Amino acid sequence: MKKKLVIGFGLLTLIACSGNQNENSNNDLNTDTTEIVEPINSYPITIFEFPDRWYALDGGEDGSDYYINQWCDSDTRQVLFTKDENNAWSFTFNYGQEQGSWELMNFEANAIVYDSLDYVEGSFSLIPYKESTTTADAVIFYWNRAEKWCDFNGDVIGLNRFVNEEEKDSYELVEEDCSDFWEE
Repeated sequence: MKKKLVIGFGLLTLIACSGNQNENSNNDLNTDTTEIVEPINSYPITIFEFPDRWYALDGGEDGSDYYINQWCDSDTRQVLFTKDENNAWSFTFNYGQEQGSWELMNFEANAIVYDSLDYVEGSFSLIPYKESTTTADAVIFYWNRAEKWCDFNGDVIGLNRFVNEEEKDSYELVEEDCSDFWEE
């Protein structure tokens, strides 16, 4: 009798436990825990797809509210990418009253598009021309296409924020008052 009672109790326990497992298993199968993730779209950008003229942006007191300065006694600071008749690229940084030019080499960039992000990051090398007094530089850049600005950063050219010519109307042009500038 004890043997039948133990076997009956064991079968009852086994049935009860297997019922709980099936119940839990069904819950796991019925619960959709998959998350839909948009793939990050990344692709290379060539120098031919990169804007060739960029205007320097100056920031407000707190580093925001960027604008383009137009001074009375100098040009607007800008960067220019140009290709000559031999298909060689050059990089010119116009500081306002002075400018430096280098041969541009090793341009590499990748665009990243994901959700609300849209940016290009890359690098290039600046090689001085033979008769030049400029120094070589390695430049990295981050172009935030969504917010319409690009940071260029190098040892020689420093860290500067620019807007390309196509997007420059997105920023206010602040002209220096030149009425008293040239009076004697």
